[in-house]
Amino acid sequence: MITNSLQKTKVKICGIKDLEIAKICKEEGADYIGFNFVSSSPRKIELSNAQKIVEYYKSEKNSPEIVLLFYQNSFEEIESITSVLDHDLVQWVWDDPLINRKKLLYKRQICSYRVQTQIHDQDLKDIEAEFLILDSYSKGVGGGTGETFNWELISKVKESFF
Repeated sequence: MITNSLQKTKVKICGIKDLEIAKICKEEGADYIGFNFVSSSPRKIELSNAQKIVEYYKSEKNSPEIVLLFYQNSFEEIESITSVLDHDLVQWVWDDPLINRKKLLYKRQICSYRVQTQIHDQDLKDIEAEFLILDSYSKGVGGGTGETFNWELISKVKESFF
C-alpha cells in the first residue's frame, strides 16, 4: 500500500498476469496495478499479456494506473519495455545495483526500499521518487514476497515520506 498523509490510502496490486484478474482489480477499485518484469519472479508477465491489459484499461474509464516493476533488469531491457508498453509509473528497488536512476528521471517513479535494519529519516532523504514503498528484505528478491518486516525498524522515521 502507498499512503500519503494528505490523501486517502492507495491500493496497488502487483503480479497481475491476465486480463480477467485485471478486470477484477478495476471493478474492486484498485488505484494501481503492477506488471512484474523481474526475470526470476514466478509472477513475471509476458509483454503480450501486459499489452492486452493495457489496451483494455485504456478503453475504460477510471482504470487503475499501470506500474511496471523492475529488479536486476538491464537498462536496455527496461527501456525496451517502457518504450512499447503504455504505463504511468516505473517501480524500482533502492539497493538494486543494476538500476540507473539517473536514466529514469523522466519517468514517474515508485521506489521500493527493503527494510532489514533500523532506518531513520536520513536513510530516505535522497530517494527521488513520487512514491516510496517500505518492503521486507529477502536476499536476492526485490520484494513482493508477502512477508512483513518488524515495524519497530521504522519507528525512528519522523518525516512524512509516504
